[in-house]
Amino acid sequence: FHCVKHQNYQNLAPALDDAKKPRPAEVIEERRRFIKTSGLFKDIVVREYKWIDTYSQKGYLSLLNTHSKHQQLRAEVRKKLFADLKTIIDAHGGQIEKEQLVALFLARKK
Repeated sequence: FHCVKHQNYQNLAPALDDAKKPRPAEVIEERRRFIKTSGLFKDIVVREYKWIDTYSQKGYLSLLNTHSKHQQLRAEVRKKLFADLKTIIDAHGGQIEKEQLVALFLARKK
């Protein structure tokens, strides 16, 4: 699913292609360094919580439709993008699984 989705975004909305985003581990490490180098905190602890959400085709497209960057697409581009995603999801059994990650940063003030 994700390879085909990536190609779809590259063709229709390359600015929204999440393959260009830094990986979660990179973001977490960057934020950890920022907290540490601020000099304001000590004893930094990062806890990661992971899970998998399953979305129906309709549920996933509804979720995307709440994202402001998708809403800012020209209507005809958004319509084509969503139609293609619908076809892709339907071809993969009508639902997708999406990994989720939340990082909790804890630190004591100096």
